[in-house]
Order: sequence, then structure tokens, then C-alpha cells
Amino acid sequence: MSDIIEAYTDADLAYKIVLLKKLCDLVIDEFKAAKQIAGDQFPKGAAIPARTGDDVKLGKVSKSDPKPVAEVVDRDALADYIRAEYADKLETRIELGDIAQILPVLLDAGRTDLFTEVEVIPDYLYGLAKAAAIKGQAVPGVEVKSPPGVVSARAELAAEQEVRRLLSGARVPLLRELEA
Repeated sequence: MSDIIEAYTDADLAYKIVLLKKLCDLVIDEFKAAKQIAGDQFPKGAAIPARTGDDVKLGKVSKSDPKPVAEVVDRDALADYIRAEYADKLETRIELGDIAQILPVLLDAGRTDLFTEVEVIPDYLYGLAKAAAIKGQAVPGVEVKSPPGVVSARAELAAEQEVRRLLSGARVPLLRELEA
């Protein structure tokens, strides 16, 4: 900060604040719209420099190149696939019937017709199937999608100087001059 004291009338300060608020709103809206256009227009992995007309580098805009992700769209079809592909890795659990009926019988004879063995697909097998789909294998119930990529920007000091130059010349300057 500088030792220079900036003095405004109340009206000038209100003017500046209202304009800066509106400027923020407009700039954020325009920024979002420009990023949306860049997201649609730039290829994944792009890194495009931003330059002034006299070739001063202001920064760069880039678009990420995310890896494909697998999404389960039909869990039943995927479960059938896993049962066929990973039959030897399936787990089972025992589900007992009505305990009030089972307990006396079990105490007398230990019968096995009152419980059910249920096949269980462990969660890691879903992960294996999704990984196989990402590698190009056809896996029922899994759809592989590539995310669209994220647009980001990095500005250089020259960009700040250019913005300050554009916004500092108003009747009540919206931005302070850069201090030397």
C-alpha cells in the first residue's frame, strides 16, 4: 500500500462502488460465457496464449484432457456379466428364514433346508469390470464416457497492467494506478 491518501466525496465513493459491483457482475457473466464457448471450441489438451495486438503475452487459456470414466448404466446387466466373467471370485452369504421357525428345528436336527445361500458380487468386482470397459472391452451395463474437459486461464502481470490501463481513466477511476 501507498502512503498517499485517497479522498472521495460520498457521492464519488458511492458511484465507484455501484459501478464496480455492476462491473463484477458483468465480468463474471462474460467470463462464464467465454469459458463455455472455449469449452465447446477448444480441443482437449489445448493451451492457447493470450496476447495483445503488439504481441505482449497476457497469459494462457488451457483445456484439460481428462481420462475416460466408466459409469454403470444398467446394474443388472453388469451383474450378469460379472457372474459370467468372474464366477470363481463371487462370494456367498447365508440368509436365514424366520428365526422363530428355525431355532426349534435347528436345536432338534440341524436341518439345512431352512436357510438360503445367496451369491454376492463384491464391490471390487464392479471396479474390475469398469476398468475392463475403460480398456476397450465390451462390458454389458457399463458405458464409457470422456468428460468434456475444464477450461482454465492463467494471467501474467501484463494482463493486470492492461486491465488497469483500461479502467483507470474514468471520471472516478474504477481501479487505482499501479504503484511504481
